[in-house]
Amino acid sequence: MKSRLFGLVVLFSCLLLSPTAGAQKKKQKTSQAPTSVALPDQEIQTEIGPFAFRNLVLGQNPLFRYTESLILDGMVINGTQKTWRVAYFEGQFLNSGGAVVERVHLSYVQIAPGNAKPLSDIQSLSLPVMFLNGSPDGGFRIVYLGGEIDTTFRLQLTKPIESESLSVEDANIAILFSLANTSVGFALQNKTDGPIKIDWNQVSFIDPQGTSHNVTHEGVKYTDANSSKPPTVIPPTAKAVDSIVPADYVYFTSGEHGGWSTHYILPRAPVGASMKGKSFSVYMPLEINGTGKNYLFTFRIADVLY
Repeated sequence: MKSRLFGLVVLFSCLLLSPTAGAQKKKQKTSQAPTSVALPDQEIQTEIGPFAFRNLVLGQNPLFRYTESLILDGMVINGTQKTWRVAYFEGQFLNSGGAVVERVHLSYVQIAPGNAKPLSDIQSLSLPVMFLNGSPDGGFRIVYLGGEIDTTFRLQLTKPIESESLSVEDANIAILFSLANTSVGFALQNKTDGPIKIDWNQVSFIDPQGTSHNVTHEGVKYTDANSSKPPTVIPPTAKAVDSIVPADYVYFTSGEHGGWSTHYILPRAPVGASMKGKSFSVYMPLEINGTGKNYLFTFRIADVLY
């Protein structure tokens, strides 16, 4: 470990002179190699402002002192005007040809404007430990990968009618929509004297880019999200409350902290700020008293607040 760090000190030009072979032999007996390497400060731009990385040090991993692992430490400072729910970065060590010889993941949760956090932030599950696989004589850089800021989308219903309350009513149904992070919720009232059937295999979600997605809904296992689904039957004068989730937004992550999850219906800011003025839709064919009727509900993103 110490010899590895000593080599890194030389590679990063930390004002050490290469000893002679005789001096090297003597050094092994009488002295120890440095235990840390200082790296240059960096300021990384995001879509809405900078993050600063200060007092960067590459050193011996204190948790595994007798292994070949190293740890990157220092401080990260939120220089933007927003509180980030999570911010993702990557540290990259380069060789002389510019190729990446090692990557280290850096993520920080709930970091407020002006807030400083250590790079080794256990609360954020950020422990930048690495095993260098080559000579990082091309330097070190930090790259912004993305992030999320708590975001509120203000919607307007534009089809089949215009509605600020996201509700529609006709002779057959009354329906009220709501937007959650990962689903479009609705309460559908059957106003007729006969049953209304929702055929989930025909319902679709059309995203802001115009792409159509098959859907799943409440009560369906994530493992069955892309399978055929039985219909929901709403008795006369009854109400059904449910949520629509694009089936291909459901995914599984392996590992200790993995499991089933779903992507956001709309991306969080700062990327999500570009959603203002765009639209998405829910296509919901209904069978009403044995007769088919197609409903297309279109929502305009009137504002993005973050």
